Amino acid sequence: MSTKKPTGSEIISIDELPPKLDELKAIVKSPADIDNATKALDIPPFLLNLYLATSTNLSFLNIGLNEAVYIPRQITDRDGGRKSQYLLSKGETTQAGVFMADSGMMLRYVTRLTGESEYAQTGDIYREQYITRDGKLIYEADGTLEIVDITKGIGKYILLQTKTPQYAQVTEEPEVVWILWSLIFVKKDKTL
Repeated sequence: MSTKKPTGSEIISIDELPPKLDELKAIVKSPADIDNATKALDIPPFLLNLYLATSTNLSFLNIGLNEAVYIPRQITDRDGGRKSQYLLSKGETTQAGVFMADSGMMLRYVTRLTGESEYAQTGDIYREQYITRDGKLIYEADGTLEIVDITKGIGKYILLQTKTPQYAQVTEEPEVVWILWSLIFVKKDKTL
């Protein structure tokens, strides 16, 4: 009996009702309860900046997805924000943003794998992971940072897929560019 591998649209799809909805309804008694309840259920909100969204092509993942919108998580100390990827400590991970497609979404995580300095340096290695909302690893790759313009926080790397079991089986190694200290994510920067 053969089992058919799900399509990219199926693997990143979002259900009609969100997970943990029943748990959330059980503990929320008023709108004022929602924020603390989502934190208690380990589904805290992200502070996303819709005005800094970019279009991106995900066809390199070979999962049947092409165009998507990338929405960055705001770099801020405010609740729901994140650190700049340049300021991550060795081994530290940040949830950097979300890829949205008409069929679903993937969360983008970035981890600093090497480097001892407080601020990232050219040559530091980072890992990117694209993960479904329910925790399935779609893509994992490492890249060696090249800082292009420190005054504008512009850096780039070429992603090399790891051997970790994952859904995507890429055939190309995309270049990823960070602008404004990793707030804006693009593939192949047009501003350099």
